[in-house]
Amino acid sequence: MTPFQRMLAGTPLAQAMQLHQVAGALEAPFAPSRNQLDVAFGGAMAAGMALAGWVFVAEHAEAVLDDAQNPLLAGATQRFFKPFVDPTLRFQVDPVDQSVMDAWAARWRANQRVRAPLVARVVDRQGDTFAEAELNFVL
Repeated sequence: MTPFQRMLAGTPLAQAMQLHQVAGALEAPFAPSRNQLDVAFGGAMAAGMALAGWVFVAEHAEAVLDDAQNPLLAGATQRFFKPFVDPTLRFQVDPVDQSVMDAWAARWRANQRVRAPLVARVVDRQGDTFAEAELNFVL
């Protein structure tokens, strides 16, 4: 199973949100993530960003280590900029510099712990950012 498939199979919240993987990001329909005000629930947006980060780190670690990896989300800070009402929530991780990725790979190969800070966002179909999370994973 891929990291996304494992996460989805073991995370009821991800199933309830109807998350799916599209072109390196996670997407979910708006309806399961809306609140009583008919905007996306902040908790759903925070969860989607965290899960997108988890999948990102797991995929990159598994490409180096050739077996299943389970990163730990050690800390997160979220900011919400405006109400989200688009039909599809998209959770994407900002690009990580290749030199940073190479350093992570070297540490993983040496069986050393990696602290992986990431930024994830909730964006709409036009790419406008509605929320942002600074995520700190450990693996």
